[in-house]
Amino acid sequence: MFKKIICSLSVVLFCISAQANECTIDTVDLSEAIKPLSDVVNVNSNKGSDSYEAYLRQVVTYKDNSLAIIEQKNCLIYNLTITLLSTEGAENNKISRIVNLLKTAPLIQKQFEINKINSALIESAINKNAATSNKPVYVDLASKVFAKNIHSEVGFDYMVLGDNLPLYYDSFTIYFAAGMND
Repeated sequence: MFKKIICSLSVVLFCISAQANECTIDTVDLSEAIKPLSDVVNVNSNKGSDSYEAYLRQVVTYKDNSLAIIEQKNCLIYNLTITLLSTEGAENNKISRIVNLLKTAPLIQKQFEINKINSALIESAINKNAATSNKPVYVDLASKVFAKNIHSEVGFDYMVLGDNLPLYYDSFTIYFAAGMND
């Protein structure tokens, strides 16, 4: 009897483990789509995993030394994060750089309207004046930017970096999660 219980428990744990590791969403390397974008000097890719999630990270270097970090953690849902670390004086390029990077991502191409994302980012950037106190500003964009036919969450962070990263003036981060149940 004890042996049957142990065997049954082993089967259940194996099934749970196998189910947890079966990813249904592929992660696509965006490097080749990013390289021809305006002012891009270099794109580096890094695959790995932290705890139980695999990730693909691309680091984009621009001519003015600004950096963009694109991270995809796709498995059962889509997770896409783009962080732009801008050098001082790169004001005019920030939103267009983020939007151009977003256009390369399959999730955005399939599920979102890039014009709505662009408008929401412009509006959020205009309202970022609260960040002048060197406190991060978070804007929930879910009511303005949403996936066409799956549940999604979209958020935007802005922060003046000051002495935290002397080379960079500020940080813009946009995050998309899509495909999860309500």
